[in-house]
Amino acid sequence: MCSDPRKTALKVLNRLSSGEITLDAVIDRMEAATDFADSRDRALFNTLVYGTLRWQGRLDHILAHFANRPLKKLDPRILNVLRIGLFQITYLDRIPPSAAVNTAVNLVRTLAAPWAVPFVNAVLRRATSELDQVPFPPPDDPSAAALAVNKSCPQWLVERWLSRYGVSDTIRLCDAVNEPATVTLRVNTLKTNVDVLLAEIREAVGDAHRTDFAPDGIRLGRAAGALFKHSFYRDGLCAVQDEAAQLIGLLVDPQPGDRVLDGCAGLGGKSAHMAQLMQNRGRVIAVDRSDARLERLKTEMSRLGITIVKPLALPLEKAADGGELRAPFDRILVDAPCSGLGVIRRNPDIKWSPLKADLDRYQRIQAHLLEQAAPLVRPEGLLVYSVCSSEPEETAAVVSGFLKNHPEFAISAGSKALSGARYAPLFCGTCLQTYPKHVEMDGFFGVRFRRVR
Repeated sequence: MCSDPRKTALKVLNRLSSGEITLDAVIDRMEAATDFADSRDRALFNTLVYGTLRWQGRLDHILAHFANRPLKKLDPRILNVLRIGLFQITYLDRIPPSAAVNTAVNLVRTLAAPWAVPFVNAVLRRATSELDQVPFPPPDDPSAAALAVNKSCPQWLVERWLSRYGVSDTIRLCDAVNEPATVTLRVNTLKTNVDVLLAEIREAVGDAHRTDFAPDGIRLGRAAGALFKHSFYRDGLCAVQDEAAQLIGLLVDPQPGDRVLDGCAGLGGKSAHMAQLMQNRGRVIAVDRSDARLERLKTEMSRLGITIVKPLALPLEKAADGGELRAPFDRILVDAPCSGLGVIRRNPDIKWSPLKADLDRYQRIQAHLLEQAAPLVRPEGLLVYSVCSSEPEETAAVVSGFLKNHPEFAISAGSKALSGARYAPLFCGTCLQTYPKHVEMDGFFGVRFRRVR
Protein backbone atom coordinates (compact mmCIF):
# COMPACT_ATOMS: atom_id res chain seq x y z
CA MET A 1 0.00 0.00 0.00
CA CYS A 2 1.45 3.37 -1.03
CA SER A 3 0.94 6.36 1.26
CA ASP A 4 3.21 8.88 -0.50
CA PRO A 5 1.01 11.34 -2.45
CA ARG A 6 3.81 12.40 -4.84
CA LYS A 7 4.88 8.85 -5.63
CA THR A 8 1.27 7.81 -6.18
CA ALA A 9 0.61 10.84 -8.39
CA LEU A 10 3.65 9.93 -10.47
CA LYS A 11 2.35 6.38 -10.90
CA VAL A 12 -0.95 7.75 -12.17
CA LEU A 13 0.71 10.10 -14.66
CA ASN A 14 3.02 7.34 -15.88
CA ARG A 15 0.07 5.06 -16.54
CA LEU A 16 -1.65 7.82 -18.48
CA SER A 17 1.49 8.40 -20.54
CA SER A 18 1.01 4.94 -22.03
CA GLY A 19 -2.18 6.26 -23.65
CA GLU A 20 -4.04 3.02 -22.99
CA ILE A 21 -6.21 3.99 -20.03
CA THR A 22 -8.26 6.91 -18.78
CA LEU A 23 -7.72 8.96 -15.64
CA ASP A 24 -10.91 7.64 -14.07
CA ALA A 25 -9.80 4.06 -14.63
CA VAL A 26 -6.32 4.70 -13.21
CA ILE A 27 -7.72 6.42 -10.12
CA ASP A 28 -10.12 3.54 -9.54
CA ARG A 29 -7.28 1.02 -9.71
CA MET A 30 -5.07 3.12 -7.45
CA GLU A 31 -7.77 3.22 -4.76
CA ALA A 32 -7.14 -0.44 -3.96
CA ALA A 33 -3.37 0.07 -3.67
CA THR A 34 -3.33 3.38 -1.80
CA ASP A 35 -3.55 4.14 1.89
CA PHE A 36 -3.57 7.83 2.73
CA ALA A 37 -3.80 7.97 6.51
CA ASP A 38 -3.99 11.76 6.46
CA SER A 39 -6.73 13.52 4.47
CA ARG A 40 -4.17 16.19 3.58
CA ASP A 41 -2.12 13.56 1.74
CA ARG A 42 -5.15 12.54 -0.30
CA ALA A 43 -5.88 16.19 -1.07
CA LEU A 44 -2.28 16.73 -2.19
CA PHE A 45 -2.45 13.63 -4.38
CA ASN A 46 -5.60 14.90 -6.10
CA THR A 47 -4.13 18.37 -6.51
CA LEU A 48 -0.92 17.03 -8.04
CA VAL A 49 -2.66 14.72 -10.51
CA TYR A 50 -5.42 17.04 -11.68
CA GLY A 51 -3.34 20.21 -11.48
CA THR A 52 -0.39 18.77 -13.39
CA LEU A 53 -2.69 17.47 -16.13
CA ARG A 54 -4.70 20.69 -16.24
CA TRP A 55 -1.60 22.83 -16.78
CA GLN A 56 0.57 20.32 -18.64
CA GLY A 57 0.82 22.44 -21.79
CA ARG A 58 2.01 25.50 -19.90
CA LEU A 59 4.36 23.43 -17.74
CA ASP A 60 5.94 21.87 -20.83
CA HIS A 61 6.44 25.31 -22.33
CA ILE A 62 8.45 26.31 -19.25
CA LEU A 63 10.38 23.05 -19.08
CA ALA A 64 11.35 23.33 -22.75
CA HIS A 65 12.99 26.65 -21.94
CA PHE A 66 15.18 25.21 -19.19
CA ALA A 67 15.91 21.69 -20.43
CA ASN A 68 18.97 21.14 -22.59
CA ARG A 69 17.26 18.49 -24.69
CA PRO A 70 13.89 18.18 -26.47
CA LEU A 71 11.10 17.07 -24.15
CA LYS A 72 9.91 14.53 -26.72
CA LYS A 73 13.20 12.66 -26.32
CA LEU A 74 12.89 12.38 -22.54
CA ASP A 75 11.75 9.22 -20.83
CA PRO A 76 8.06 9.98 -20.09
CA ARG A 77 8.64 9.06 -16.45
CA ILE A 78 11.36 11.71 -16.13
CA LEU A 79 9.15 14.26 -17.83
CA ASN A 80 6.33 13.50 -15.39
CA VAL A 81 8.67 14.02 -12.43
CA LEU A 82 9.61 17.40 -13.88
CA ARG A 83 5.96 18.30 -14.42
CA ILE A 84 4.99 17.41 -10.85
CA GLY A 85 7.92 19.36 -9.44
CA LEU A 86 7.31 22.41 -11.62
CA PHE A 87 3.58 22.38 -10.88
CA GLN A 88 4.35 22.67 -7.18
CA ILE A 89 6.83 25.47 -7.78
CA THR A 90 4.47 27.40 -10.03
CA TYR A 91 1.02 26.83 -8.56
CA LEU A 92 1.27 25.67 -4.92
CA ASP A 93 2.12 28.52 -2.56
CA ARG A 94 2.20 26.34 0.55
CA ILE A 95 5.03 24.12 -0.69
CA PRO A 96 8.47 25.79 -0.61
CA PRO A 97 10.23 25.57 -3.99
CA SER A 98 13.22 23.90 -2.34
CA ALA A 99 10.95 21.15 -1.02
CA ALA A 100 9.40 20.67 -4.46
CA VAL A 101 12.86 20.28 -6.00
CA ASN A 102 14.10 17.90 -3.32
CA THR A 103 11.06 15.64 -3.50
CA ALA A 104 11.31 15.56 -7.30
CA VAL A 105 14.96 14.49 -7.04
CA ASN A 106 14.00 11.77 -4.58
CA LEU A 107 11.28 10.58 -6.97
CA VAL A 108 13.61 10.35 -9.93
CA ARG A 109 16.12 8.36 -7.87
CA THR A 110 13.56 5.57 -7.54
CA LEU A 111 12.94 5.04 -11.24
CA ALA A 112 15.66 6.33 -13.52
CA ALA A 113 19.26 6.13 -14.61
CA PRO A 114 21.79 8.10 -12.54
CA TRP A 115 22.12 10.82 -15.21
CA ALA A 116 18.54 11.93 -14.56
CA VAL A 117 19.16 13.00 -10.96
CA PRO A 118 21.41 16.00 -11.72
CA PHE A 119 19.32 16.79 -14.80
CA VAL A 120 16.04 17.05 -12.85
CA ASN A 121 17.76 18.96 -10.08
CA ALA A 122 19.28 21.48 -12.50
CA VAL A 123 16.11 22.06 -14.54
CA LEU A 124 13.90 22.64 -11.50
CA ARG A 125 16.42 24.84 -9.69
CA ARG A 126 16.72 27.04 -12.78
CA ALA A 127 12.95 27.18 -13.00
CA THR A 128 12.80 28.26 -9.37
CA SER A 129 15.19 31.17 -9.81
CA GLU A 130 14.56 32.19 -13.42
CA LEU A 131 10.84 31.62 -13.92
CA ASP A 132 10.22 35.25 -14.77
CA GLN A 133 12.62 34.96 -17.72
CA VAL A 134 10.52 32.40 -19.60
CA PRO A 135 9.08 34.00 -22.77
CA PHE A 136 5.32 33.66 -23.15
CA PRO A 137 3.07 34.90 -25.95
CA PRO A 138 1.47 38.28 -25.17
CA PRO A 139 -1.68 37.73 -23.09
CA ASP A 140 -3.77 39.63 -25.66
CA ASP A 141 -2.54 37.54 -28.61
CA PRO A 142 -5.69 35.80 -29.96
CA SER A 143 -3.89 33.30 -32.18
CA ALA A 144 -4.36 29.58 -31.61
CA ALA A 145 -0.66 29.09 -30.93
CA ALA A 146 -0.64 31.78 -28.24
CA LEU A 147 -3.85 30.61 -26.60
CA ALA A 148 -2.60 27.02 -26.58
CA VAL A 149 0.38 28.05 -24.46
CA ASN A 150 -1.28 30.67 -22.27
CA LYS A 151 -4.41 28.60 -21.62
CA SER A 152 -2.74 25.17 -21.55
CA CYS A 153 -4.96 23.64 -24.22
CA PRO A 154 -3.88 21.61 -27.26
CA GLN A 155 -3.55 23.81 -30.31
CA TRP A 156 -5.68 21.55 -32.53
CA LEU A 157 -8.60 21.96 -30.14
CA VAL A 158 -8.13 25.72 -29.77
CA GLU A 159 -8.15 26.05 -33.55
CA ARG A 160 -11.46 24.19 -33.75
CA TRP A 161 -13.05 26.34 -31.04
CA LEU A 162 -11.82 29.58 -32.61
CA SER A 163 -13.35 28.63 -35.95
CA ARG A 164 -16.75 27.94 -34.38
CA TYR A 165 -17.03 30.20 -31.35
CA GLY A 166 -14.71 33.15 -32.02
CA VAL A 167 -12.01 34.56 -29.75
CA SER A 168 -13.97 35.69 -26.69
CA ASP A 169 -15.99 32.49 -26.28
CA THR A 170 -12.91 30.36 -26.91
CA ILE A 171 -10.99 32.18 -24.19
CA ARG A 172 -13.94 31.82 -21.85
CA LEU A 173 -14.17 28.12 -22.64
CA CYS A 174 -10.43 27.53 -22.15
CA ASP A 175 -10.58 29.30 -18.79
CA ALA A 176 -13.64 27.28 -17.77
CA VAL A 177 -12.10 23.87 -18.49
CA ASN A 178 -9.06 24.81 -16.42
CA GLU A 179 -11.20 25.45 -13.35
CA PRO A 180 -11.73 22.50 -10.97
CA ALA A 181 -15.26 21.23 -11.36
CA THR A 182 -17.69 21.67 -8.51
CA VAL A 183 -19.67 18.73 -7.18
CA THR A 184 -23.27 18.52 -8.38
CA LEU A 185 -25.83 16.18 -6.86
CA ARG A 186 -29.11 14.82 -8.12
CA VAL A 187 -31.68 14.58 -5.38
CA ASN A 188 -33.30 11.16 -5.18
CA THR A 189 -36.96 12.15 -5.21
CA LEU A 190 -37.96 8.57 -4.41
CA LYS A 191 -36.75 9.24 -0.87
CA THR A 192 -36.78 13.02 -0.30
CA ASN A 193 -37.18 16.37 -2.06
CA VAL A 194 -34.86 19.19 -3.01
CA ASP A 195 -35.86 21.62 -0.23
CA VAL A 196 -35.42 19.09 2.56
CA LEU A 197 -32.10 17.77 1.29
CA LEU A 198 -30.75 21.24 0.50
CA ALA A 199 -31.27 22.29 4.11
CA GLU A 200 -29.53 19.15 5.34
CA ILE A 201 -26.60 19.60 2.98
CA ARG A 202 -26.14 23.25 3.94
CA GLU A 203 -25.96 22.25 7.58
CA ALA A 204 -23.45 19.47 6.82
CA VAL A 205 -21.10 20.98 4.22
CA GLY A 206 -21.97 24.68 4.06
CA ASP A 207 -22.51 26.49 0.79
CA ALA A 208 -24.91 24.76 -1.61
CA HIS A 209 -27.62 25.94 -3.97
CA ARG A 210 -30.09 24.70 -6.56
CA THR A 211 -28.89 24.16 -10.09
CA ASP A 212 -30.09 26.65 -12.69
CA PHE A 213 -31.95 24.23 -14.98
CA ALA A 214 -32.13 20.69 -13.59
CA PRO A 215 -35.05 20.73 -11.12
CA ASP A 216 -33.59 18.04 -8.85
CA GLY A 217 -30.00 19.28 -8.88
CA ILE A 218 -27.91 20.77 -6.05
CA ARG A 219 -24.50 22.30 -6.72
CA LEU A 220 -22.05 22.40 -3.84
CA GLY A 221 -20.13 25.61 -3.42
CA ARG A 222 -16.87 23.81 -2.85
CA ALA A 223 -15.47 20.33 -3.30
CA ALA A 224 -16.81 18.07 -0.56
CA GLY A 225 -14.09 15.50 0.00
CA ALA A 226 -16.06 13.80 2.78
CA LEU A 227 -19.30 13.74 0.79
CA PHE A 228 -19.55 9.94 0.73
CA LYS A 229 -19.29 9.77 4.53
CA HIS A 230 -22.40 11.86 5.14
CA SER A 231 -25.59 10.04 6.07
CA PHE A 232 -27.58 11.76 3.33
CA TYR A 233 -25.31 10.12 0.76
CA ARG A 234 -25.01 6.74 2.48
CA ASP A 235 -28.80 6.56 2.82
CA GLY A 236 -29.30 7.12 -0.89
CA LEU A 237 -30.90 10.56 -0.73
CA CYS A 238 -28.76 11.78 -3.65
CA ALA A 239 -26.35 10.76 -6.37
CA VAL A 240 -23.38 12.59 -7.85
CA GLN A 241 -24.33 13.73 -11.36
CA ASP A 242 -23.46 16.89 -13.27
CA GLU A 243 -26.35 19.16 -14.19
CA ALA A 244 -25.81 18.62 -17.92
CA ALA A 245 -26.04 14.84 -17.46
CA GLN A 246 -29.28 15.34 -15.55
CA LEU A 247 -30.68 17.22 -18.54
CA ILE A 248 -30.24 14.11 -20.69
CA GLY A 249 -32.61 12.15 -18.45
CA LEU A 250 -35.10 14.99 -18.73
CA LEU A 251 -34.71 14.92 -22.52
CA VAL A 252 -35.65 11.23 -22.52
CA ASP A 253 -38.56 12.13 -20.20
CA PRO A 254 -39.61 8.54 -19.42
CA GLN A 255 -43.03 8.03 -17.90
CA PRO A 256 -44.15 5.64 -15.14
CA GLY A 257 -44.81 2.22 -16.64
CA ASP A 258 -42.57 2.71 -19.71
CA ARG A 259 -40.17 0.11 -21.06
CA VAL A 260 -36.84 1.90 -21.38
CA LEU A 261 -33.48 0.75 -22.68
CA ASP A 262 -30.24 2.39 -21.59
CA GLY A 263 -28.04 1.13 -24.38
CA CYS A 264 -24.67 2.29 -22.98
CA ALA A 265 -25.39 2.24 -19.26
CA GLY A 266 -21.87 2.47 -17.82
CA LEU A 267 -22.12 2.98 -14.05
CA GLY A 268 -25.82 3.67 -14.31
CA GLY A 269 -26.16 7.37 -13.52
CA LYS A 270 -28.69 7.98 -16.27
CA SER A 271 -30.41 4.62 -15.69
CA ALA A 272 -31.03 5.64 -12.09
CA HIS A 273 -32.28 9.08 -13.08
CA MET A 274 -34.72 7.62 -15.61
CA ALA A 275 -36.01 5.13 -13.01
CA GLN A 276 -36.47 8.04 -10.62
CA LEU A 277 -38.44 10.00 -13.23
CA MET A 278 -40.57 6.89 -13.74
CA GLN A 279 -41.33 6.83 -10.00
CA ASN A 280 -39.75 3.37 -9.85
CA ARG A 281 -42.58 1.94 -11.98
CA GLY A 282 -41.98 0.16 -15.27
CA ARG A 283 -38.70 -1.33 -16.47
CA VAL A 284 -35.27 0.06 -17.35
CA ILE A 285 -32.92 -2.38 -19.07
CA ALA A 286 -29.33 -1.23 -18.51
CA VAL A 287 -26.98 -2.72 -21.11
CA ASP A 288 -23.21 -2.55 -20.90
CA ARG A 289 -20.29 -4.69 -22.02
CA SER A 290 -18.52 -4.57 -18.64
CA ASP A 291 -19.51 -6.89 -15.80
CA ALA A 292 -17.46 -4.76 -13.40
CA ARG A 293 -19.37 -1.60 -14.30
CA LEU A 294 -22.69 -3.38 -13.97
CA GLU A 295 -21.75 -4.70 -10.53
CA ARG A 296 -21.19 -1.12 -9.43
CA LEU A 297 -24.48 -0.19 -11.08
CA LYS A 298 -26.28 -2.83 -8.98
CA THR A 299 -24.72 -1.45 -5.82
CA GLU A 300 -25.81 2.06 -6.73
CA MET A 301 -29.39 0.99 -7.44
CA SER A 302 -29.54 -0.71 -4.08
CA ARG A 303 -28.27 2.41 -2.31
CA LEU A 304 -30.88 4.56 -4.07
CA GLY A 305 -33.73 2.11 -3.44
CA ILE A 306 -34.37 1.58 -7.17
CA THR A 307 -35.87 -1.78 -8.12
CA ILE A 308 -36.87 -1.44 -11.77
CA VAL A 309 -33.40 -1.37 -13.35
CA LYS A 310 -32.26 -4.69 -14.79
CA PRO A 311 -28.58 -4.84 -15.80
CA LEU A 312 -27.53 -6.97 -18.76
CA ALA A 313 -23.88 -7.59 -19.59
CA LEU A 314 -23.83 -7.60 -23.38
CA PRO A 315 -23.00 -5.14 -26.15
CA LEU A 316 -25.89 -3.22 -27.67
CA GLU A 317 -25.19 -5.00 -30.96
CA LYS A 318 -26.53 -8.21 -29.39
CA ALA A 319 -29.54 -6.59 -27.77
CA ALA A 320 -32.00 -8.28 -30.14
CA ASP A 321 -30.73 -11.67 -28.91
CA GLY A 322 -31.32 -10.78 -25.29
CA GLY A 323 -34.68 -12.41 -24.58
CA GLU A 324 -36.51 -9.62 -22.79
CA LEU A 325 -34.95 -7.13 -25.21
CA ARG A 326 -36.80 -8.54 -28.20
CA ALA A 327 -39.96 -6.63 -27.32
CA PRO A 328 -39.93 -3.02 -28.54
CA PHE A 329 -39.14 -0.16 -26.18
CA ASP A 330 -41.06 3.02 -25.48
CA ARG A 331 -37.81 4.95 -25.12
CA ILE A 332 -34.18 4.15 -25.77
CA LEU A 333 -31.19 6.19 -24.65
CA VAL A 334 -27.90 5.81 -26.52
CA ASP A 335 -25.44 7.81 -24.44
CA ALA A 336 -22.64 6.87 -26.77
CA PRO A 337 -18.89 6.56 -26.25
CA CYS A 338 -17.30 9.80 -27.42
CA SER A 339 -14.22 11.99 -27.25
CA GLY A 340 -15.34 13.39 -23.89
CA LEU A 341 -14.28 16.88 -24.95
CA GLY A 342 -17.23 18.28 -23.00
CA VAL A 343 -15.93 16.97 -19.67
CA ILE A 344 -12.32 18.17 -19.78
CA ARG A 345 -12.63 20.04 -16.50
CA ARG A 346 -13.36 16.72 -14.75
CA ASN A 347 -10.96 14.68 -16.87
CA PRO A 348 -8.03 16.92 -17.87
CA ASP A 349 -6.16 13.94 -19.31
CA ILE A 350 -8.53 14.15 -22.27
CA LYS A 351 -6.73 17.26 -23.51
CA TRP A 352 -3.49 15.38 -24.08
CA SER A 353 -4.77 12.03 -25.37
CA PRO A 354 -4.07 11.60 -29.10
CA LEU A 355 -6.96 9.11 -29.26
CA LYS A 356 -9.43 11.86 -28.37
CA ALA A 357 -8.50 13.78 -31.49
CA ASP A 358 -9.69 10.92 -33.71
CA LEU A 359 -13.25 12.21 -33.94
CA ASP A 360 -14.04 10.26 -37.09
CA ARG A 361 -13.46 7.02 -35.19
CA TYR A 362 -15.95 8.05 -32.52
CA GLN A 363 -18.44 9.08 -35.19
CA ARG A 364 -18.34 5.59 -36.71
CA ILE A 365 -18.94 4.00 -33.29
CA GLN A 366 -21.83 6.36 -32.54
CA ALA A 367 -23.50 5.78 -35.89
CA HIS A 368 -23.16 2.04 -35.46
CA LEU A 369 -24.80 2.10 -32.02
CA LEU A 370 -27.74 4.10 -33.33
CA GLU A 371 -28.13 1.58 -36.15
CA GLN A 372 -28.38 -1.21 -33.57
CA ALA A 373 -30.86 0.64 -31.39
CA ALA A 374 -33.24 1.85 -34.11
CA PRO A 375 -35.07 -1.47 -34.74
CA LEU A 376 -35.81 -1.80 -31.00
CA VAL A 377 -37.96 1.36 -30.84
CA ARG A 378 -41.73 0.85 -30.99
CA PRO A 379 -43.85 2.91 -33.43
CA GLU A 380 -44.17 6.46 -32.06
CA GLY A 381 -41.45 5.59 -29.55
CA LEU A 382 -38.38 7.74 -28.86
CA LEU A 383 -34.69 7.19 -29.48
CA VAL A 384 -32.47 9.70 -27.67
CA TYR A 385 -28.84 10.16 -28.71
CA SER A 386 -26.40 11.96 -26.41
CA VAL A 387 -22.66 12.56 -26.05
CA CYS A 388 -20.52 14.64 -23.73
CA SER A 389 -19.03 16.56 -26.63
CA SER A 390 -19.90 19.57 -28.77
CA GLU A 391 -17.73 18.67 -31.75
CA PRO A 392 -19.64 18.58 -35.09
CA GLU A 393 -18.37 15.12 -36.06
CA GLU A 394 -20.04 13.67 -32.97
CA THR A 395 -23.17 15.80 -33.01
CA ALA A 396 -24.60 17.30 -36.21
CA ALA A 397 -22.86 14.78 -38.51
CA VAL A 398 -24.18 11.80 -36.56
CA VAL A 399 -27.70 13.25 -36.53
CA SER A 400 -27.77 13.96 -40.27
CA GLY A 401 -26.31 10.56 -41.11
CA PHE A 402 -28.88 8.75 -38.98
CA LEU A 403 -31.83 10.64 -40.48
CA LYS A 404 -30.54 9.99 -44.00
CA ASN A 405 -30.42 6.24 -43.37
CA HIS A 406 -33.63 6.08 -41.33
CA PRO A 407 -36.55 7.94 -42.91
CA GLU A 408 -38.82 6.19 -40.40
CA PHE A 409 -37.45 8.57 -37.75
CA ALA A 410 -37.81 12.34 -37.38
CA ILE A 411 -36.41 14.77 -34.84
CA SER A 412 -38.82 15.37 -31.98
CA ALA A 413 -38.39 18.86 -30.53
CA GLY A 414 -37.75 19.13 -26.83
CA SER A 415 -39.67 17.29 -24.13
CA LYS A 416 -42.33 18.20 -21.62
CA ALA A 417 -39.71 18.14 -18.89
CA LEU A 418 -37.62 20.75 -20.75
CA SER A 419 -40.39 22.89 -22.23
CA GLY A 420 -40.89 26.61 -21.74
CA ALA A 421 -38.86 29.78 -22.08
CA ARG A 422 -36.69 28.89 -19.09
CA TYR A 423 -35.04 26.06 -21.03
CA ALA A 424 -34.74 27.84 -24.38
CA PRO A 425 -31.07 28.82 -23.79
CA LEU A 426 -30.18 25.15 -23.55
CA PHE A 427 -31.20 24.39 -27.12
CA CYS A 428 -29.56 25.01 -30.46
CA GLY A 429 -32.52 24.56 -32.76
CA THR A 430 -34.09 21.26 -31.74
CA CYS A 431 -30.94 19.85 -30.10
CA LEU A 432 -29.81 20.18 -26.50
CA GLN A 433 -26.35 21.77 -26.32
CA THR A 434 -24.81 22.96 -23.06
CA TYR A 435 -21.40 23.97 -24.45
CA PRO A 436 -19.92 26.60 -24.51
CA LYS A 437 -22.65 28.94 -23.27
CA HIS A 438 -23.09 27.18 -19.95
CA VAL A 439 -19.57 26.67 -18.67
CA GLU A 440 -20.76 26.01 -15.12
CA MET A 441 -21.84 22.55 -16.30
CA ASP A 442 -20.34 19.87 -18.51
CA GLY A 443 -20.67 20.01 -22.28
CA PHE A 444 -23.44 17.69 -23.47
CA PHE A 445 -25.34 17.24 -26.70
CA GLY A 446 -28.68 15.47 -26.99
CA VAL A 447 -31.37 14.95 -29.59
CA ARG A 448 -34.68 13.06 -29.64
CA PHE A 449 -35.72 10.95 -32.64
CA ARG A 450 -39.34 9.80 -32.85
CA ARG A 451 -40.26 6.73 -34.87
CA VAL A 452 -42.97 8.11 -37.15
CA ARG A 453 -43.57 4.94 -39.16
